[in-house]
Amino acid sequence: MARHKRFLHGQLKIIKIIMPIVSSDMVLEVGCGFGALISLLKEIVIRKIAAIELDPDAADFVSQSQDMEVSVCEVDRYPVQSRYDDIFALEVLENFNNPIPALAKMHHLLKDR
Repeated sequence: MARHKRFLHGQLKIIKIIMPIVSSDMVLEVGCGFGALISLLKEIVIRKIAAIELDPDAADFVSQSQDMEVSVCEVDRYPVQSRYDDIFALEVLENFNNPIPALAKMHHLLKDR
């Protein structure tokens, strides 16, 4: 339990740093967990938020609590072809054995600026 609280505290610190610079129309969160970042993104009125999560229970929770669809898949197998202004992957990449395919897919999903 203490480890989980430290994790959430760390996430909130990151989110507080990120929030002032986000002014996107379309955002993708990779590894949304139980939706802490999604809740904050909705508060600043992001037009479209998409999410990917490997844990079906967490994805179901976010789908119901945030009234949105969450894709249950690995990011490199994400079937949606939308392009996003920003992609967040907080505390996710360290869990990949080989993050290169995931990073390549995220790069492909970003809008050109």
